[in-house]
Amino acid sequence: MVDAPMDIYLWRTFEKVGEPSDAEEAGELRWMPLPEVPRLIADRNVLGAGTIVALLQLVAMAAGTEFKPSAS
Repeated sequence: MVDAPMDIYLWRTFEKVGEPSDAEEAGELRWMPLPEVPRLIADRNVLGAGTIVALLQLVAMAAGTEFKPSAS
């Protein structure tokens, strides 16, 4: 369970400027079809709760789920 506030940023394009400078920075970088994301997560091929939260948010948004801020 993730109970800490998270900021999620979505980039729709990127430009590769070089290889990661830190060996721990990235295991693998590649484009993938969005429908593959839930299976990658279920198969434990995505590491880090923050990454999983962001990807699941994107999958839900693509499926038409509307998100509204909760009342404070």
